[in-house]
Amino acid sequence: MYVDEEAERATRWDAFLAQNDNGNDDAKDGARTLDALVRILDARAARGSGDDASEESDEERELRSLVAGGVPMALRGRCWQIFARVKERRRDGWFRKLLIAAGETGETGETAATETTEDLSKDEGDGDEEDAVERALASLVDATCDAAAADDDRTAVPDAPRAAAPDVHDSQDVLAAPDRHAFRRVCKQIDKDLPRTFPGHPLLDGIGRDALRRVLRAYALHNPAVGYCQGTNFLAALLLLLMEEEPAFWCLGALVEDILPGYYGNTMLASAVDQAVLRTLVDRRCVYFLFSYGQFV
Repeated sequence: MYVDEEAERATRWDAFLAQNDNGNDDAKDGARTLDALVRILDARAARGSGDDASEESDEERELRSLVAGGVPMALRGRCWQIFARVKERRRDGWFRKLLIAAGETGETGETAATETTEDLSKDEGDGDEEDAVERALASLVDATCDAAAADDDRTAVPDAPRAAAPDVHDSQDVLAAPDRHAFRRVCKQIDKDLPRTFPGHPLLDGIGRDALRRVLRAYALHNPAVGYCQGTNFLAALLLLLMEEEPAFWCLGALVEDILPGYYGNTMLASAVDQAVLRTLVDRRCVYFLFSYGQFV
């Protein structure tokens, strides 16, 4: 049944993309171009229409219907990157610098300095170990400052507005005074949760697990206001099943910062509010159902 549904979804998406690709049938590597999605989303953003369906174009309505029906697996990773605006969020070299600061190479699955990883399991009072982490973070700050001074015209892509949210793309705010003790604790918790993330999945053993560790550690440095929150490991793992590490990192940022703000962090306030709203709705609208099934409390 799933195979049939997936084939039907793929047929519908291919027809939509072929209809809206402006005659560009030369798909790279045999894959249908997704330029139509970018064009539609750009037009929607420029119009600033929000959720008013009456202002949607026929293309937007059809795209909304297709997304509601599910994105085919073959297109899912690429589509998610477009929907998350990864291209606009990405900063060249930033992910790599975060990996270096975290003691990761980011490419081979091996640590840039084995001692840094081993330090995570040792006592935090060892001055040499703390100095090693501090030097790695300090080198990233220096490299970022040097790059900014050498290129006065380079500016970061602004994030979408977020109420009372820190600008996590400001390297000075993020890394000027890193809390190495907090980062060590974060790394320990990440290492504990790695085996618990989709255990037994063939793509998340060995190399896949190393990739997950790198993405989570990099994001903990990138957004210290969130650091690492249990639950982001499953988000990152799901993204890694569909795309490479760096796109997964930027998609994770879009999810945590823009799509689900307040869901991940120390308080998880938005999640608690949504659960309270759901409980109130159920209490008011589904009382008969709850009484019928003996679930009313």
